[in-house]
Amino acid sequence: MTVLLSLLGLNNSGGRRAGLKRKIAALGIDTGHFRRVSPSKYTTERLSAAVGASTSINGVLNYLGIPHGGGAHSHISRRIKALGLDISHFSHVQGASANSHQQFDRGTLERAADGARSMREILRRLGMPESGSAREKIRRRLHAYGLPNRPNFGASGSARRTSDRPPRRHARSCR
Repeated sequence: MTVLLSLLGLNNSGGRRAGLKRKIAALGIDTGHFRRVSPSKYTTERLSAAVGASTSINGVLNYLGIPHGGGAHSHISRRIKALGLDISHFSHVQGASANSHQQFDRGTLERAADGARSMREILRRLGMPESGSAREKIRRRLHAYGLPNRPNFGASGSARRTSDRPPRRHARSCR
């Protein structure tokens, strides 16, 4: 579409492309042969490997080292769909059983929880989706293996008040 706009001497903007697409569609002109080239730093091979090693889109993002947010989830989902990669093993796919999350052995859970600062970090290490049900399943598995239900998240975390005296009040709140 961009090449067509330049051949017609028109500015290449989103509004122009959309208007041209509507006009072409109204005239019944077939544009199926137009190639859409979108450069991507996530090659088919990398995406395929990431999908194969993951159980969710969040797992794919983790595998590729992509931060969660900023539309990354949607972008990668669209790329996977466009490439026709098989995601039938993903835990959220229609028809997957309620217990389709991978059952982790004690060693795997222990390694994932070791030094983790949050349940989110454990889920990411396991390639699981960040959802309430996934959190609960992992908590249950930790408990079943006799591992701490709440790992020592942030061992150096904020110090707790040990004094018996009441907390100091800010000068403005004492009025």
